[in-house]
Amino acid sequence: MIVLRFVSITLLAVLAVLLGRLLWLDAVALAALPAAAMVEYAIVSAGIAIYLLVRWLIKRTAHGWQNLRWFETFSHELTHTVVSILTFREVYTFNAGKQTGRISSSGGDFSLFLTSLAPYCLPIYTYFFFIMRPIIRDEFMWLIDVIIGVTMGFHAACFASQTGNYQTDINRYPLVLSYTYIVAMLLFNVCVFVDAMSPGSNVFYAFYHVVRDMIPYSIF
Repeated sequence: MIVLRFVSITLLAVLAVLLGRLLWLDAVALAALPAAAMVEYAIVSAGIAIYLLVRWLIKRTAHGWQNLRWFETFSHELTHTVVSILTFREVYTFNAGKQTGRISSSGGDFSLFLTSLAPYCLPIYTYFFFIMRPIIRDEFMWLIDVIIGVTMGFHAACFASQTGNYQTDINRYPLVLSYTYIVAMLLFNVCVFVDAMSPGSNVFYAFYHVVRDMIPYSIF
């Protein structure tokens, strides 16, 4: 078991480094683009800023803040549930309160690992709107990009408020393993989102593109 954990941590660390390098190459490529090609990225960035500002304002209202905290908890448990279904686990119960939530499901240890850590590194709302993006008419594309930015801001805020050693999702595994996986998957998602915003691209091609571009730098 110790050897397996060591190998898993090592492979995830290598993956994180490869993704970090890929993200750097993407950043260099973006810096070389003309300003007109950066409009979509600017709109998404504006969406992130809008959400963080709205969250800051909501935090000043008691009922609004409580409702937002409930929705953050709901989204956390919903991500557990979605990944449980995608990994063929059987879901029994779902509960979300203002401070805590819980789902119960059955399945293998590997699917439990993916399910447990999913809320910290899988922005499900962002992926949903990226999937919708190719079918949106051009005149409304700016709006979907704002919404994508809002969902990114939402996930960033949830990550900041919900991630910590106290979380049983995280501390049920060696902390180094949990955090290495989370960092690697966050880097992967950022690479996918950057690629998906490119002209003529979509989230499905971007997913393939990121995986493909990792291979030349891998040790396999």
